[in-house]
Amino acid sequence: MRPVLLAVALLFGFLSSQTPQPSNIEKAKVEILQIHEKDRAAHLRGDAADIAERIAAEVVVVDDGKIARQTREQQRKHFEGYFRRVQHSAWEDVEAPIVHVSADGATAWAIFHVHSAYVETKPDGGKEAGGFKGAWMSTYEKMDGRWQMTAVVTTREAEK
Repeated sequence: MRPVLLAVALLFGFLSSQTPQPSNIEKAKVEILQIHEKDRAAHLRGDAADIAERIAAEVVVVDDGKIARQTREQQRKHFEGYFRRVQHSAWEDVEAPIVHVSADGATAWAIFHVHSAYVETKPDGGKEAGGFKGAWMSTYEKMDGRWQMTAVVTTREAEK
C-alpha cells in the first residue's frame, strides 16, 4: 500500500508543479495591464516601434469587417503612417480592462475600452480635432518569457 501512496504523492507534486499558482496568474494579469499602459503611452508619444515590440511575428487583425494576417513589420509601418497623421492628446480607459490568463499561464486575452482625443493633419495640411471610443479584444501568448499580442479584434465608435 505504501508504494501506491508514494506514487500518488509524486503524481500530485508533479501536477501541482505544472499548473501555475494563483499568484502566477495574477502576476500575468498585471503584466498584460502593463502592456496596455505601455501601448497607451506609445499612442500619446506616437511611437510605432514601441507598440511593435509587443506584437508577435505574425498577428491576426480583425477590423472593418475583414480578417488579415500581418507581420510585426507591417503593423509597425501601419502605426508609423497613422502617427504621421494623428497626434493623440488623450487615450484613457472608459472602463476597467478585463483580463483572463489560461490556467497554464501560456496564453491570455484582454478586452479594453478607451476614449481617444486627437488632432489629425489632413492631406492639405489643415488640422482637425477628432476622437473616438474604441473597444477591442487582444490575445497574447508568452514567447521567450515575454507576452506578445497574437490577435486583435477592434471596434470603434466615432464621436459626433
